[in-house]
Amino acid sequence: MSGDLGFFATGGLLLLACLLKLPALIRARGRDWLLSSICALLLGAGVLFTAAQSVITFVHQVTGVPNMAAPVVYILLTGFSGASIVLVLNWRGGPDTAQTRRLSRITITAYLGACLLIAGLFSWATHMSNSAPHSTPTTPTRRSSAR
Repeated sequence: MSGDLGFFATGGLLLLACLLKLPALIRARGRDWLLSSICALLLGAGVLFTAAQSVITFVHQVTGVPNMAAPVVYILLTGFSGASIVLVLNWRGGPDTAQTRRLSRITITAYLGACLLIAGLFSWATHMSNSAPHSTPTTPTRRSSAR
């Protein structure tokens, strides 16, 4: 648990910063894309919680699926990366706000597709490994002895 302190402290501080920005986000009601992308990036700090070893162990125990925490962490990291790019796009701004919003929507759609692809491929791989025939070979194995 002491090794997870860095994950929890950093993630907690970033989530606290997101909570401090929340009243301004509610007042803006989605009109300020820069503020929205900052809050999404700060909220994406949840990836730090899921990457902690104790949380990974907990996810494995709760779901019973081997390595289930991997797609969860990968999906959150991909979302965090997408939020970072959207933040850069909105921070950069430009003379045409419609183009900035269009680029932001394209980026969000692309990263959402990547997240769905990660989930789909993990689900498919889990299904394939569970449906594969589990047979043991009848031929005895050849052992080499070091003599």
